[in-house]
Amino acid sequence: MLSNILIPPSILKSFDKNQESAVSVCKRAKYFGFKKIGYGAYTETYANPNYSFVIKINLTSDPAAFKFYSMIMNIKSKYFPKVLKLKSYVDLGGNFLFIAFIEKLYPLNWDTWKKANKDGRGFTNWLAIQDSYINIRNITYKKLGKIWESNNTAEVKIFSSIVSATSGFSELDLHEDNLMMRLPEGDIILNDPIAPFC
Repeated sequence: MLSNILIPPSILKSFDKNQESAVSVCKRAKYFGFKKIGYGAYTETYANPNYSFVIKINLTSDPAAFKFYSMIMNIKSKYFPKVLKLKSYVDLGGNFLFIAFIEKLYPLNWDTWKKANKDGRGFTNWLAIQDSYINIRNITYKKLGKIWESNNTAEVKIFSSIVSATSGFSELDLHEDNLMMRLPEGDIILNDPIAPFC
């Protein structure tokens, strides 16, 4: 259960210290046995098999992602990752960076797609209507997506509010790498849908 995910106090306390740079934050994660499992243009993600959370470390200023994680911390929705803790700091170079402790999710690929629940499949179809970069096999886009939309008007409003709140400095960034899965439930999670303007 998500409510049972605990971050050991010693880890939280360590990340409360003044941060010199993103590199020093990554070293701190490694000190606690976390290994890099993924990366993007602005962040690296670290995981430890003994814990049910990952540490997402911001390497380059990304106000869009920080805004997204800040917003979803206060939103109860199974379609977004559970952000357990969000810390921000200004590094020695004057850059605003953040560290996010997030529930551990799993990549969405053809093998895990088979484990998606019916609702998750409908959600993915709806997202594919919003952005054609999502191209998982066997998606029938409009029909299933429209059914999901009519059954989830509140979720559509949440999604729209996030896009609207970040529109001044970012754009929609929907693709399969930004979709994850919560196991064993089979929920499809919109992990990182906003990217800053280049």
